[in-house]
Amino acid sequence: MSKKLKGGWLETTWHHLRRSPFQSLAAILVMWLNFLAATTLLVLIFGLSNLLNYFEGRPEVTAFLKDQADQEAVDQIRNQLSQLEGIKEVRYISKEEALKIYQEQNKDNPLLLEMVTADILPASLEISAVSPEYLTQVAEFLHQKSDLIEEVVFQRDVVERLSFWTRMIKAGGLAIVAFFSFVALVVIMVIVGMKIAMHRSEIAILRLLGASNFYIQAPFLLEGIIYGLIGSLLGIAVVGGLVFYWRPQIEAFFAPVVVLPQNNQLFLITILAELAVGAFLGLLAAWAASYRYLRR
Repeated sequence: MSKKLKGGWLETTWHHLRRSPFQSLAAILVMWLNFLAATTLLVLIFGLSNLLNYFEGRPEVTAFLKDQADQEAVDQIRNQLSQLEGIKEVRYISKEEALKIYQEQNKDNPLLLEMVTADILPASLEISAVSPEYLTQVAEFLHQKSDLIEEVVFQRDVVERLSFWTRMIKAGGLAIVAFFSFVALVVIMVIVGMKIAMHRSEIAILRLLGASNFYIQAPFLLEGIIYGLIGSLLGIAVVGGLVFYWRPQIEAFFAPVVVLPQNNQLFLITILAELAVGAFLGLLAAWAASYRYLRR
């Protein structure tokens, strides 16, 4: 195709956009909502997956000891736990070790370190099992030691809840994105169809001059691509801007778990992929509308 014809497509597309700005704005807004939901879903899934991986790699049961628990009593509990079936490791974390762990996790936030000393942090026992099926007996045993143990954190419950919410967010998010994608396709099809109807006299003249269907379709296809690109770019920009603005607070809240992407290459690939999907959706909707009219 010659440069002259390509320039004619761009000029015609710009003419379509300028003559019906509110219809174009409606198409862009629907596409924006679609990619606002899609980008938010991607961020949530990434964060939840990292949280899930973090907790799956932690000790399955953590027992926080009361201050009155002396070393002899703690050693006795450790020995009893080690003798239970299916126990892989029982690790004792002293108050001093707990303070070191806390300081390492919050080293970038001096305000959280000022008032914290080893005395206010509890010692704990971290128990890992060879299989989750042995965790119930561990938790039951620890609950019997309520005179020495302040709290028992059952890691399996945390993992199961995170897994449940990850599945729910994936399913619900995909349903929302699918709905908005369908709405975007329909809206762009209707808008492009209306614009084709508005230019039917021009199209008739082009046909009499021997223009191919593709040449007639091209400005409308380009218009659909523009809707998709602008809408997806706006959706990415809004979510990306909010994440960038709140990033320090989010990372401090979830530390030491990395819940936001750190790889710039991955971030760039995600942006390009969403732009490509947006352009494809706009192209598909415009093609469906123009094909329906031109096959008559």
